[in-house]
Amino acid sequence: MDVSYLVFGINKLGAAFPAALAAVLLCILVYLLGRKLDRNWTGFFAAIMLATTPYFMKHSRTCRPDSLFVCFLALAILAYILAERNGRWWFVVGASLGLAVLTKQIAALIGVGVIGVDMIFSRRLGEFKKGRAWSGVALFLVVALPWHIAMLVQWGGSFLEGYFYPIRRIILSDYSPKSWFFYLKGITKFLPWALLLPVGIVIAVREFRRERAHRLIIIWMLVALAAFLLTRTKRLWYLFPALPPLAIITALGLQRLLSEKWRRVAASLAVVAFAATTVAAVAIPFKVDKEEWGDIRAAKPVLDRLAGDGPAYEFVERLPERESGQTTLAAVALFYTDHTIIPVTGNGLPQLVKENDRIVIVARNKRLDDLLGVFQDSAETSVEFSGKDYSVVLALRRLRE
Repeated sequence: MDVSYLVFGINKLGAAFPAALAAVLLCILVYLLGRKLDRNWTGFFAAIMLATTPYFMKHSRTCRPDSLFVCFLALAILAYILAERNGRWWFVVGASLGLAVLTKQIAALIGVGVIGVDMIFSRRLGEFKKGRAWSGVALFLVVALPWHIAMLVQWGGSFLEGYFYPIRRIILSDYSPKSWFFYLKGITKFLPWALLLPVGIVIAVREFRRERAHRLIIIWMLVALAAFLLTRTKRLWYLFPALPPLAIITALGLQRLLSEKWRRVAASLAVVAFAATTVAAVAIPFKVDKEEWGDIRAAKPVLDRLAGDGPAYEFVERLPERESGQTTLAAVALFYTDHTIIPVTGNGLPQLVKENDRIVIVARNKRLDDLLGVFQDSAETSVEFSGKDYSVVLALRRLRE
């Protein structure tokens, strides 16, 4: 169980706290990156811009792993910058990328791509010959490999199938072409600061050759945007890794446009904006789950009594063509009740009863009659819990006379 669950309990606060903490750390890292790459004002404005972007605030309040993943990504890039003068920072690069892999698997290739492309442009590949970069690779493997090996030993081929499912689903699957309005909607994820972004891009591109630091941020932005464009599903939250470089580039443009006097004025206004958005974030409730999941929470005592340490089953029409939301139900039930829910078809239920004598089934109320009909000849059934959307049914094998 996650440490935050131990502190806050199994609730929305416990689920969202790691993401919120990672978002705060990410803002600090963006400040350090901006300061390292240009100057203090760039870091300050970049951190404020990121923290006050509504889309960033929204994702930082949910239990999605995006902010934690991008936090590891930003730490790896900052350590990569510092490693040019002190090779020991390569250990931090490797550990951060390893944690990024454990957080969001193949999405960590964004960090590998950013560092790899910049090493080519900056002619830093020689650090592998000196052996310094290999220390990062070694620690990356030390961090990332043990969990993968353990899962492979425990689950075998099914682990590999599930692990590489995102490649088939997100990268190789078919999709409908997106309209220009969709990409315009993507730009709005960085509002209101997207209005200043063109200025920063012009300055960064103009100094691409002369300023290596600006080149790194441009590469970060392009690799993150390319990862979004190459995915066929193109979910808008795939843009999240691009928010830090967009904030730094925008801050670069703002601090170059303003004199020292107006920078101080802008900084004061930014602090006011940050304070206002912080109050709004705390005061305005943000709903992260559906009302129907209340049934799952209320069914916890029933599942504890009936299923014990075993799984429950969800009645579905067919597999593997599952109805949308099936995976979500399994994840939500595991989160709120500590019980795994396994989708199963009507054809498989009688055999399960025969093998186990009794099984526990979670069914949508609109399918409850169909579920009870499956067991007419093979089991005695009783509805142990009836909620607004879901019911819990106990099926006992009928003894033959």
